[in-house]
Amino acid sequence: MSETYHLTYGPNQRVIYEAMRLAGATVFTGWRRGVIWAQLLVLGVLAPIGAMGLFLLIQFQFTDQMRFEPVWLLPLVYLLGGILALSLAQVSYLILAQASTGSRFASGSTAEIGPEGVIVTGPNSRWQTHWADIEAVTKGKRVIAVVTGAVALPIPIAAFESAEAAGVAFKQMQAWHAVAGGGS
Repeated sequence: MSETYHLTYGPNQRVIYEAMRLAGATVFTGWRRGVIWAQLLVLGVLAPIGAMGLFLLIQFQFTDQMRFEPVWLLPLVYLLGGILALSLAQVSYLILAQASTGSRFASGSTAEIGPEGVIVTGPNSRWQTHWADIEAVTKGKRVIAVVTGAVALPIPIAAFESAEAAGVAFKQMQAWHAVAGGGS
């Protein structure tokens, strides 16, 4: 089947965020995945230790004591510090997705997806790429992400007639990508 898809869609923060995460999953493979685990380790383990230290300094300022009383505060402060640190790391991606949603390019897009590649047109510009230049075509719950380098072109699943039609289009896009030798 060599169908060409013509889609029109508007900006959606959740779709863009999911596409960013899918693009990240294609970039952080192999040894690079260790970088993510190291970041999570620092944020989830070491940052809470800093939070506990800050808690002790604040306590010392007001009570001239540096101890956790009651003792149950120690794991609670550690847990809350870890959750806060990991949450703040995700907020930056949400802010980027929100900024992308508010961009002029995203204000109203059309996508033409066919055997030659993908053309995304915004109100004032046109972006075109051939399947051979695309690193990956991935699918999430809300989006099909066409990934070039670390950039994700989000194609919302809602832009298709149905989720089933999006699934068929996704398989076709992967086939075109494979035939073109993309991502190699």
